Amino acid sequence: MANSHTALIVDDNAEVLQALRNMLDSLGHRYHCAGTQEEADRLLSRHDVCYVLLDLELPVRSNSLAKIQVGFNLLEQIRARFAKNQLPIIVMTAHGEGHAYTVRAFKMGCTDYIKKPLDEEPEPLEDKIREAMRQTCELHHSTCPNTETPRGGRPKSATPPKRTYGQSGAYRARHTFHFNGECRKRRYLMRVNDQEAWVKLETFACLWKLAVRLRDNPPGWLHHTDLHPNAHSAIHRLKKDLAKTVGLDGSYIDNDGHGRFRLSTPPENITYDPEPLKAYHSALFEQHAPKARR
Repeated sequence: MANSHTALIVDDNAEVLQALRNMLDSLGHRYHCAGTQEEADRLLSRHDVCYVLLDLELPVRSNSLAKIQVGFNLLEQIRARFAKNQLPIIVMTAHGEGHAYTVRAFKMGCTDYIKKPLDEEPEPLEDKIREAMRQTCELHHSTCPNTETPRGGRPKSATPPKRTYGQSGAYRARHTFHFNGECRKRRYLMRVNDQEAWVKLETFACLWKLAVRLRDNPPGWLHHTDLHPNAHSAIHRLKKDLAKTVGLDGSYIDNDGHGRFRLSTPPENITYDPEPLKAYHSALFEQHAPKARR
């Protein structure tokens, strides 16, 4: 995009702030920095921003103690004002995937998270920011809203336009997915477009859940909490896995901006072998078994 994105960084650690400034400078993004909940709220009232980088352990105001609950309170306040597809929030925390704090942040509406120390994460923060911008500014706005709207001009509680999907011509891709599930060296067998693909367990499980939902309940939307504890990162890894194994470009996954994903291919393109699935993935198959076809 020709216009620069603008971030709000909320962190009370000077070293982390400087590292984030350097990273955003390299992306060509502008930013405002807040070290307290009070300051973050003030900056959000005065400026339009494209995304928020939020440390959960924050002080309410200057000269007060940093507490984890303060970050959750700020997350709740921001999400009450801005819908997920309007303002992504990437939470920064010392806790990893599956931790109670991380799960709670996703339930409260964060878009993604990154574990501190930031430079030790396998998926760089820059990639998470680019993905967030692709799903918000670049998807819902022809230009970055912060360069085109006056102060306070961004809608505070707008409902995203409804998207309707019929049974014909609704799906962006026409890929075929056949699930076998046999295991070899911690990789699991699928056929994608009649091409053999040995994928990671996380990829196989996420695709299977999406496939079952699509096959049984078209158009197939599945809420992120039913897909994976950290669904956005899981989808990112899934796309990388299939890009590497069979060269897919990622157009087969839709995100509705409300925390739901779907496999974007006609339901009749989903097939499976029940016996190896039961043998190698009994728990997954029992929990997400396709409905019997009459």
